[in-house]
Amino acid sequence: MKSWIEGLARPELAGIAPYISDRDAAEGKGLRLADLNENACDLFGNGLNRYPDPQAGGLAKKIAAYCNVPRGNVLVFNGSDEAIDILIRVFCAQGKDSVLVLEPAYSMYRICAEANGVSAIGVRLDGSFQPDVKAILAAVKRSRPKLIFACSPNNPTGNLLDFARLGKIAKKAKAVLVVDEAYAEFAGRSFAGQARRYPNVVVLRTFSKAWALAGARLGYCITSPEIIRLLQKVKLPYNVNSLSLMAALGAFGKIGMVRKCVQETVRERERLGAGLRALGMVAYPSDANFVLFSLPDGVDARQVQKRLAAKYGVLVRDRAGLVPNALRATVCTRKENDYLLQSLLGAAADAVLFDIDGTLVDVSRSYNEAIRETAGRISGKPVQMRVVGQVKRMPGMNNDWDATVEVLRRMGVRSCREEVVPIFQNLYFGRRGEGLMRNEKPLLQAALLRKIGKRVGIVTARPRNEAKIALALLGLPKSTPLVAMEDTAQGKPSPAPLLLAKKMLGARLPVYIGDSADDCEAAARAGCAFVAIGKGKAREREAARYANVNDAIRGLFI
Repeated sequence: MKSWIEGLARPELAGIAPYISDRDAAEGKGLRLADLNENACDLFGNGLNRYPDPQAGGLAKKIAAYCNVPRGNVLVFNGSDEAIDILIRVFCAQGKDSVLVLEPAYSMYRICAEANGVSAIGVRLDGSFQPDVKAILAAVKRSRPKLIFACSPNNPTGNLLDFARLGKIAKKAKAVLVVDEAYAEFAGRSFAGQARRYPNVVVLRTFSKAWALAGARLGYCITSPEIIRLLQKVKLPYNVNSLSLMAALGAFGKIGMVRKCVQETVRERERLGAGLRALGMVAYPSDANFVLFSLPDGVDARQVQKRLAAKYGVLVRDRAGLVPNALRATVCTRKENDYLLQSLLGAAADAVLFDIDGTLVDVSRSYNEAIRETAGRISGKPVQMRVVGQVKRMPGMNNDWDATVEVLRRMGVRSCREEVVPIFQNLYFGRRGEGLMRNEKPLLQAALLRKIGKRVGIVTARPRNEAKIALALLGLPKSTPLVAMEDTAQGKPSPAPLLLAKKMLGARLPVYIGDSADDCEAAARAGCAFVAIGKGKAREREAARYANVNDAIRGLFI
């Protein structure tokens, strides 16, 4: 009696028997092979004069042990794309049947269906990119698709689909549920065990991703023997070539290397996601070897993709047609991921904001010296510049008056802003402009600003009149957008100054370039990417670090 799964298959297949080679029975018996009209001469000494194993038996055994399923539940294909195509040809009649696709999803489900004259019906995943079981079962009842395609971890969103929901679909839908697990190794979980529980479940796997054999074109399915018998009727007899089989068998001998690579990829995946979020982007949680991320409204993802390729030589995938304003980036090596993040800074930022002190202007002999001398006058003791530097690097010490009070506190002297400010300002300005401010030197090559090609603004803890002095020193126009100390009730590390600057410039994804811990904290809280100025490697929450502001501009924007 025919089962309901056999009843789903195209009726034309009922009288077709799978291609069976006599060699399947003779294999391993040491017989002389004169049955398949091959060239008996191994001209090149590599054994390729003989056809490959039609069933890929040796590899299938390895796969079965790896996936903890019986050998009879495994069938090997020339890439999982071949499996998708064969599944459609087995179960769907041209111009009559349909498949259902949980979307957004891998594009080949629709392409293979439509190439075979089969309609593809899309059902959207829910807001968390999980199967909407009610909507799916309603679509199955309404349209009666033969196949349901689900991708887990999903491409392009990256997340693992809920196994309980998939189980409900397999149990209640009179259709074959195809779960594509191309990225399963990176998730650490598989639905493959359910292929033994539900006779209508097909799990697709590949050697292209975790196994690093994309060029070998090898995939396989795990499903019930009943479905495998149907697939065998359509599968070509020698669909997998000998070189690919040898490559995969060799890879099983280095499985420790594969697992180590997967672990490193997972670590880099988390680091890449965090880096994207630090740039002000929405990085979706991923269980795969890629990260989907969307850009803020007003920053066009397709234009960013084009700039990445043209200017920085980086290719990412445009997924804006599937997820609004989104791009997809493969997790690469640490060095490549760092380059991608820095390239995105330049390609996606719509404005660049600069701190002044220590970034655009050298204040080591002006403001820092004023701190040292003020503390010395109040305490009556010598103050080392090393102590000033230590205090300035502390969070909350962006304001030089506050930094002076802290230096005094460290010396055991109680003081307050009211006492510090007049002495400090007199030292800085002098009576007739001959004060320490004359020692300031520009660090910026102002001509570089014109080459950035983005809106530019200044966010500083300086009072406005002192900030304007710096603008004049740098040769910047008086009209340069400026947020100074008086403009917000709280200064950095509060995000208020940067939020005001974003509003002034109408920026959605600005970069803030500064040199202090307060600059970094303010940027993080304002949703700005932060580029640090100073020698050394980039620290946590720094999107990049450059020795000086000119190198930063050249490296990111020119």
